[in-house]
Amino acid sequence: MEPFVPGKSVYALLNVRSGWDDGSSCKEQLTQEMSSTGVTLNIEEARLGFDITAAVKRAREQGASVVIAGGGDGTLNGVAAGLSGSNVPMAILPIGTLNHLARDLGVSLNVTEAIGQLKSDRVAKMDLGDVNGRVFLNNSVIGLYPTYWFARERGELRWKVRWLSIVSAIYSVFRRNPYLKLRLIVNGQEIRRKTPYVLIANNEHRMEGYRLGSRDHLDRGLLWVYVMRKLSRWGLLRLAGSLLFGRFKKHQDFETFAVTSMRVETRRKKLGVSLDGEVKVLRTPLEYRSLPGALRVIAPAPVLNKAPEA
Repeated sequence: MEPFVPGKSVYALLNVRSGWDDGSSCKEQLTQEMSSTGVTLNIEEARLGFDITAAVKRAREQGASVVIAGGGDGTLNGVAAGLSGSNVPMAILPIGTLNHLARDLGVSLNVTEAIGQLKSDRVAKMDLGDVNGRVFLNNSVIGLYPTYWFARERGELRWKVRWLSIVSAIYSVFRRNPYLKLRLIVNGQEIRRKTPYVLIANNEHRMEGYRLGSRDHLDRGLLWVYVMRKLSRWGLLRLAGSLLFGRFKKHQDFETFAVTSMRVETRRKKLGVSLDGEVKVLRTPLEYRSLPGALRVIAPAPVLNKAPEA
């Protein structure tokens, strides 16, 4: 299936806060590259308070045949939410910080090269994860990271200096040594755990070595659940050090489950939950599930099977 058909409309959403200053260079390169395809290119910039998912849904309704997402994993999350379950594919320009999905799909992290890759005809289907109706491309996190994120937000209001807010947030997390008492329904069995951290991954994540967090497969229809064992403050520091130097061994500090769905219960009525790095407050219980093949993506590398034509 050829994604860029002459005469069709293509919508590009660029997050100008993701590292490209005003986005002018990226827009110029994108416009020049797309001019040779004969498509009608509509570019919109996502700024503070912009509803990415709503904008993508409007573009679909107006007949966009492809949506180009320029930004980091948070931006791609919003685009994926607007495209989930549709036949409109997402193409990626990696102008964020970590660019996890771009790396997994074989998209070049050089933006000029990535723009050149857009015309690939490899449209494939990948899975999404879902929790209480909100999708995630990479992973969802409960525990330490949301706790740190909220502490950093408070610190930024207090200190007005980013590095001070980060240091303050890290100190706050280790001082409190936060734990959650959770009841997990995994593969029909009840599991009770007291844990500081749970990672729910969309397909299996590499949890050891220097390619930490990368994936070899995006279409197995499984969520991989990594539950951290109870650790002391010094244990958490040791774990952070082992991650930093690539000496982490997942079997020592995590229990691992592969599931198609999972229920997370806690006494708290609401819980901070990270979705691809963006933290939301969700009502409990948390209902996780895999959405196999829910998103079409343009993937230059053959990491996914090509999707059949719609």
